[in-house]
Amino acid sequence: MYKTKFVVILVLFITFASCNRSSNEKQNSEQMQIIQSKYDLKVVPADTIVNGFFVIKNVGNSTIMYKEVFTECRCTNLNIEKGDSIMAGKQDTIYFELNTEGMESGESIKKTIRIVTNTTPELHRFFIFGKIK
Repeated sequence: MYKTKFVVILVLFITFASCNRSSNEKQNSEQMQIIQSKYDLKVVPADTIVNGFFVIKNVGNSTIMYKEVFTECRCTNLNIEKGDSIMAGKQDTIYFELNTEGMESGESIKKTIRIVTNTTPELHRFFIFGKIK
């Protein structure tokens, strides 16, 4: 009789402990909300430097880390780099600078920025588009 009660109490305790751990892991997760992932430059002159930005917010309870940051070419520079982070509840504005040197009149601008973070999903894409005057 006592053995049965002990086993039941032990099983309930283990079940409760594992459920509690899962809920704590979810509460401490990294979650990112992308507020602006596309930037339309419209029509810009060749051989100039244009600027724009993307906005993201950390809506989780843990710090978001930028694990990798990729641009398609040397014509695009960002104000963030690998290792930068966003604290829980904070918003980050990612500024970019695009150099249109060497681009020809009528050419379409289609650039993708890829950022890998410690969130799920890990990979986030941001797009710059427009046209050369």
